[in-house]
Amino acid sequence: MSRLEALEARVHLLEEGPHSTDSEAEAEEASGDNVAPNPQARPILKQRVKHEQPLGPGGLAAGNPAVTEFTTYTPYTPTELQELGRRYRQRPGEPVSAWLLRLWDEGADNIHCSPGEMQKLGFVTVHLSL
Repeated sequence: MSRLEALEARVHLLEEGPHSTDSEAEAEEASGDNVAPNPQARPILKQRVKHEQPLGPGGLAAGNPAVTEFTTYTPYTPTELQELGRRYRQRPGEPVSAWLLRLWDEGADNIHCSPGEMQKLGFVTVHLSL
């Protein structure tokens, strides 16, 4: 099966959506949550939307579908935080504007951290006001 065919099959499954009689495992399988995350992308943020359509008499849709959203966050390990700090640390003598531009160019704007993780990364700048 080609990648396009797999994508079309997944879209078809999502358009049909699980019904209220489906089990949680079937809903998770239809949502694609059983796909392994990219190990390079940390922290792992998984988002899933579950649609449930209540069925009335005769198996016909009754009312509006219920939509539930789930988000799971897997935090960085201490080693990963140290590596982020080393990689994105402001270099001695590097102006703040040049440092921020370098961070942007290297994709640091896509890094998501919890407030506790941000405190642990506070050493990355040498600027006193930051």
